[in-house]
Amino acid sequence: MRRLIQSALALLGFSHLVVAALFMAAPAWSFANVAPFPPFNGHFLADIGAFNLPLGAALLLAARAPERQRTLVGLALLGNVAHAASHLRDAGLHFREGGPGLPGLLLTLVPAALLLAILGLTASLRPEALR
Repeated sequence: MRRLIQSALALLGFSHLVVAALFMAAPAWSFANVAPFPPFNGHFLADIGAFNLPLGAALLLAARAPERQRTLVGLALLGNVAHAASHLRDAGLHFREGGPGLPGLLLTLVPAALLLAILGLTASLRPEALR
């Protein structure tokens, strides 16, 4: 179980770092291919990347010892839930022409659900049982 949790946290952490790198280094490409929500604002997209950087780093750190890093997982969960709530509020934007559709919406919901499950699993198991 511990290895599965560690792998999931590492994958989520890596995905946040990829978003951070793309949005900071290539905001125009990110707007066209990942987040086509007009109007384009390169500075704002780079800011989104900057905020994803510590989320990714925290999740990678938490992957090393998830049973001892529940606070980091909880903070990343908070960020991902806020992101998912924003997309649910504006779900219509996903389905307009040129929007990311259901895959784009799921890319915000699945990480939040996965982090919630991980937080629950690490709370219900003793640290030695996670090995």
